[in-house]
Order: sequence, then structure tokens, then C-alpha cells
Amino acid sequence: MIPTLQQFRRWNYPSKFAFVSFFIAIGVSVAFWLFPDGGKQLMTYLLGEENIEAVRIPGRNIIERQINLAKMQGAARSDPSTEFAIAVPFARPSMSRSTPAKEWHAAGLIALSNASPLRSSNQDVVFAPGRCRFLGVVQWQDRAKLMGEANISLMSCVLENGDSYQFGVADGPPIGFVVLLETPMNRSLPLIEEDRSVTLPLSKQYVVRLLAPLSSVPLKGKSSAVW
Repeated sequence: MIPTLQQFRRWNYPSKFAFVSFFIAIGVSVAFWLFPDGGKQLMTYLLGEENIEAVRIPGRNIIERQINLAKMQGAARSDPSTEFAIAVPFARPSMSRSTPAKEWHAAGLIALSNASPLRSSNQDVVFAPGRCRFLGVVQWQDRAKLMGEANISLMSCVLENGDSYQFGVADGPPIGFVVLLETPMNRSLPLIEEDRSVTLPLSKQYVVRLLAPLSSVPLKGKSSAVW
């Protein structure tokens, strides 16, 4: 039986809470099913950005989960930038104090996905969270200290329609660098020892800062990969 308005008003607080919670649960489920992006925003709003990582992140492996994490974190960020992007690493360096100097570059490779939108000032295009990949190298010069720096040489983005854009060249000159979100003016990055290698901690939040504002990102054609 559906209660009347008068009966609903006479309900005590716990009953009201249960009633409202039921419809919130239904609303969240429908939002995720019908509107995946809107569902992410609703979850971020309800849980708070600092708790969104407590939600189960979909993905078949750590790379997919980290990229999906970037998309979920970016759901609450709507202002695109031409100069920087909050980023989530999905491939981290695996360095060692015994690594020969000639192998430092390969051991220090890092890849990140944007967790905030990017735009080009001279193009009518916005790269949503999770649509761009940044490739770079972590430099660990002083092996006596767990501190390093990371340069970015390539940015590759794919839109929902498959249009592929690329800026920079792999192994080319830097187009940007990586900093901590909490200290954006300091290029030094903390390193940790994990599984007998030295790498970047996943617990930190990172920002990719570009050396110059994005003015035009070359269109490279269509991509067969679904990002």
C-alpha cells in the first residue's frame, strides 16, 4: 500500500532515512546504467573525490584500472586547461641502483593518463579525462637518494569518434614535465623501493605541466583503439 502524505509525515526519522536511501540507491543504479558519465559525477558528488578510489575500479589489468581511475577522477573536473593536466600513472618505471647507465632510459619509462580535461586554444576540441596518454622518462641522477624528475616527450589523444591527435615525439625533446599535485612548483618527485625496484608511488597525485600552452595539436587520422 502506498502511504498517504499525512502518514509519511508521521513516520519517524529512521523510517524516513530507509525510504529515502532506497530511492537514492535506485537513482544511482539507473544513472550508471543510462548515463555512465553522469553516474560517475553523481558518485563523486555523493562520496567526495577523496573517497572515489574506494569504489571498485573496472578493468582486466592494472593498466586498464588506472586509466579508468583517471576517467572517474576527472568526472568532477569540467574546466579544460591548455597548460596542465592532473594525471594518473598506468605504467611506472622499474629502476635499480645496479642498472647500467645505458639502460636508464628504458628502465625509467613512465606513462600517464589525463584525469582532467585538456584543450587546444586554436582548435575546437576538448580532450576529456582518460582520452590522452603522456609518455616520458623518470630521471634518477643521484642513486643515493630516492628522488627524481620526470620529463614528458609525447602526448597522444583519441576522441570518442576515433580522431587521433599527437603532440611531440617519443624519445624526442621534452614538451612537459611531471610534478606532484601538492607541490606543483617543485620538479622533484619522491621515489620508493617496491618489489626490489625503484619506482614512483601510486599513492601520490601527479600533474603534467606543459612547457608551453597547447595552441594546436596535429590530427593524425582515425584510431582503431577504443580509449
